[in-house]
Amino acid sequence: MSFNTAELVKRWTALSMRERYLLVLGLAVLLLGIGYAMIYAPLQVENHRLRQQLQAQEQIRQHLQYVSERVSALRASNNEAPLAGGEPGQVIADSSRQLDLQAYVQMQQAADGQVDIAVQNMPFNELVYWLAVLQQQHAISLIAIDIQQTGAETGLVNGRLTLGGALPGS
Repeated sequence: MSFNTAELVKRWTALSMRERYLLVLGLAVLLLGIGYAMIYAPLQVENHRLRQQLQAQEQIRQHLQYVSERVSALRASNNEAPLAGGEPGQVIADSSRQLDLQAYVQMQQAADGQVDIAVQNMPFNELVYWLAVLQQQHAISLIAIDIQQTGAETGLVNGRLTLGGALPGS
């Protein structure tokens, strides 16, 4: 099946003016439909996705700003020397109990005086506040952290933390 231009021109001239108009109009509608489906619709979908992503990032920015202000206020209100607290594991257990975080936290004492902690479905705000309390009041520092958000825009995290006895350089 080969394409014969002469045959196409012959058929075109054989059509009445009304048929030619309908064919041109049908071709224009077909091209508009293809243009919409191939160009405009995907751009709108991507635009919507990017707007949602921007909104989520803005919420994260606002949340981190709130947490930063809260930590700064905690630091400013607690300028005295860190409290002596004994074993890091016991201090961490006591502080998690005081802040009612036992439901989220599972602790395991490591051999080198560090404490490995697994957190499940813990509110991020409470985690940051707890870590700030441990650092400011008990001189227990965060050595390693690996957390992931549990779902889209929930504010809950899962992960592992390693906490140590003294702040670096003290």
